[in-house]
Amino acid sequence: MASEEEVNNQKQYNASLGESVKKTQDLKEALSELLFEQRSFTDEARKLAQNLFKSNTQATATARAFRGISNVSRDINSQIEDIISGEQSYENLAKSINKLKKEESLLNVELEQALAAATDNLGTKVFNQEQINEVLEGRLGVLDLVAQSEREVNNVAFDLLAIYDSQNAALKDQNKELEKVEKRAKNIQDGTGLAGSIFGGVEDIANKLGGSKFVKALGLDEAVSEGRKLSAILTKGGNIPASSLARTQVMGKMFEVIGKNILKALGPLTLITQFVQGLLDADKETTELQKSMALTKTEALGFRMELMNAAGASGDINITSSKLLKTFGELNKQFGFITNFASSTLVTMTKLTGVVGVSSESAGNLAAASELTGTSFESNYKDVLGTSYELQRQSGVQMDLREILEQTGKVTGTVRANLGANPAQIAKAITQAKLFGASLEQVANAGKSLLQFEESISSELEAELLLGRDINLERARAAALAGDQVTLAQELQKEAGTFSDFTKMNVIQQEALAKAMGMQSDQLADILFQQEVQGKSAKELRALGKDELAERLEAQTLQDRLNAAVEKMQNLFTDLASGLTPLLYVLGKALSIVGVIAGMIQDIISGIGMLFGMDMPESSATVGALKSLFGMETMDDGVIPTGYGETVIKKGKDTIALNNNDQTAIVAGTNLGGSSQSTPVQDNTETKRTNQLLESSVQALTELTKLSARPSIFKIGTDEFFTATSKISYQVQ
Repeated sequence: MASEEEVNNQKQYNASLGESVKKTQDLKEALSELLFEQRSFTDEARKLAQNLFKSNTQATATARAFRGISNVSRDINSQIEDIISGEQSYENLAKSINKLKKEESLLNVELEQALAAATDNLGTKVFNQEQINEVLEGRLGVLDLVAQSEREVNNVAFDLLAIYDSQNAALKDQNKELEKVEKRAKNIQDGTGLAGSIFGGVEDIANKLGGSKFVKALGLDEAVSEGRKLSAILTKGGNIPASSLARTQVMGKMFEVIGKNILKALGPLTLITQFVQGLLDADKETTELQKSMALTKTEALGFRMELMNAAGASGDINITSSKLLKTFGELNKQFGFITNFASSTLVTMTKLTGVVGVSSESAGNLAAASELTGTSFESNYKDVLGTSYELQRQSGVQMDLREILEQTGKVTGTVRANLGANPAQIAKAITQAKLFGASLEQVANAGKSLLQFEESISSELEAELLLGRDINLERARAAALAGDQVTLAQELQKEAGTFSDFTKMNVIQQEALAKAMGMQSDQLADILFQQEVQGKSAKELRALGKDELAERLEAQTLQDRLNAAVEKMQNLFTDLASGLTPLLYVLGKALSIVGVIAGMIQDIISGIGMLFGMDMPESSATVGALKSLFGMETMDDGVIPTGYGETVIKKGKDTIALNNNDQTAIVAGTNLGGSSQSTPVQDNTETKRTNQLLESSVQALTELTKLSARPSIFKIGTDEFFTATSKISYQVQ
């Protein structure tokens, strides 16, 4: 029987979706009409294609193209209600729409052949390729093209083209309706927020890769599914965009599902273990912050919480608070002081080192440059990619953008100063130097040589005389003086000529040209050779935005993303524990009495051992207390009577345990049987005294056993921490 909460949720669900039912039905009806219309096209198109092409193969291909459109349209139509209710994801709809686009492409292939085969009544082809392209690119309708044609299309071709025109019109209307569905599905998906993006599909990836039991146990797909259903309610079936409050509610729902799955799959003991480990990790990280930054515990904890919030706000599964702390430590070590960089800067640096593969040194320098200029590191990083790639596209020479980033971060000294410590400008200079075939360092050194004006001008004139051509390095000198490395590289490239030209010179001419350029002849030869190779491999590069370049650079394998997702989830325990570290500090003070407790326990054990005649030290205060408690004294001669529990005899390393039911007495003495005045056992007054001692001992041990079986409670402030033996369940309140 459903609970009251479940009933209320269902009522809320029905009420919220009630407003969107009519719109959903309108969409379904519109698409159903289009679907019915499309079904009638297939058979007719096959017959007409057979008549036009005189080929069964072509007729089958034509029918296949029309049927493919119809089948995918039918599948989409069947998904709509589940999409709007949140039962199916936006990704499922997107996949279906992509299938429809592929089928449209196949239809266009057949349409192109039909247009190319269309003739007039005399058998002359009617359309050229340029006209056909207008139709295929959507600039002109099929029948519009027919109407504009100077020749009249024969009846068979016209009828087939008319069906294509009707199909295209139906598709156009269908796509308009699907845009509405897609928008609503997107609103529902957006309602799942960052958590939906992070969790979605992780479990499926884990299954494909034979992934960890930990990921499967979380039930992430189930959590996203439940979150999506709630999002459908809160967005009224996707009719309204998700609000921040709605996203928060949905995220809470997802974590509720995950929490239940964790408790169900892992069990309390594993959960406690993970949580305790999280407490210890959080305390370790916070303590390290205290030491390195000279903070109080409260301040260190607050700093760590800020990093936790930054990791969550990033929406990146590769970013965790622990990784941000590691990045923070690396920055401090690199610069030799406690940096005060923005949390967003730490996020970007962590991404560059952990995902892109840039070294910590280079990423640190790029981060520092961004902080120095007061600009976003993320924006600067993407500007580096965009600036470099644009130069590459202009030349047709493609380079590894990771290497550009790495080298950009390693530029220091006067070159960095002359370029304003601007990462984008540094990247531009590096790229231009590479297009010349050199490194930025080589270009900068050449510029220094050019600034030795008298010697440089003399070398330039000498090279002109030996080569028999003009060399103009005035702009190169001006650029070197201004620290403009980009222009300097361009001017050197222009005046140096090509590798082919260089190979035709004699040795003296080669040395003269190199000297004029501020280089050695071997160095210039290698630069020109590199430039020649790059030119041979040049190709046309299509334009890409800097965001798209960053996305490609940050691409990861499925295994990498799975590992990152698992690490992200495990780090949640540490983040959760961060809020409880103050309790850990209090617990640490409580644990300081463990040494005292351990000493007391050892003394108790020693005292108990003495009760059984074991060799134990008698120096401790506890042993003395036990003697007093039990009224026990040492005994040289005595009798241990039977009937008082298990009896143990120990001598040296030998121990003898007597049966409790044995009806015999044990007599101990130094002169047993040697004195005619010895008292019979049953009448010995010492026997009574021994009996009393044993009775007291048994009672004391019984109470001690009962005490050890009870959970002990340590009260700390208003909280209680329960402990117990291994046989007692943990109590958590």
